[in-house]
Amino acid sequence: MIARAENSEFARKWIAQHCKAEASEFGVRAFVLLALWCRGAHHIPNATKIDWTREDEIVIRPYERPAGLSTYDADDLSVLVFLAHDEALRVAITPQLEDAGGALYGDDDSPKPEGDVAGFTAVLVVRITPRHRDGSIFESHPKLEDQVRKHRARFCTPLESEVAA
Repeated sequence: MIARAENSEFARKWIAQHCKAEASEFGVRAFVLLALWCRGAHHIPNATKIDWTREDEIVIRPYERPAGLSTYDADDLSVLVFLAHDEALRVAITPQLEDAGGALYGDDDSPKPEGDVAGFTAVLVVRITPRHRDGSIFESHPKLEDQVRKHRARFCTPLESEVAA
């Protein structure tokens, strides 16, 4: 687990100082994941506006990294996946539209924009939700090592074996 005692304590203090709130345990875990991923708490987008007291979901918007999301040379995507598996946190990155007032459109929970969307900005939103190691696919999150084994079994077979004769 990445939320070692010193990281958790730092998260609690940072959130108390900058957000004037007492973070939930999930909020602490999400904060540590994001601080590591963003290479410092000061790089978490809109960190002081996030409700770290929540127990169900943390939403980061917008995701603004000039290198984009990739797996190796600028490895933000891989790092996020590794951290999420280490902490048993589900991370979803979704494209959405943001209006001038900051309202988001485009996911299942938000209203759909009506009419012309010319005044909207396309943004990537990062949603983090807590999971457990055991349970249904909608409740659990495997360790990275277990997910790699599943991946190898599923995708490391010749394509020809997938084609019906």
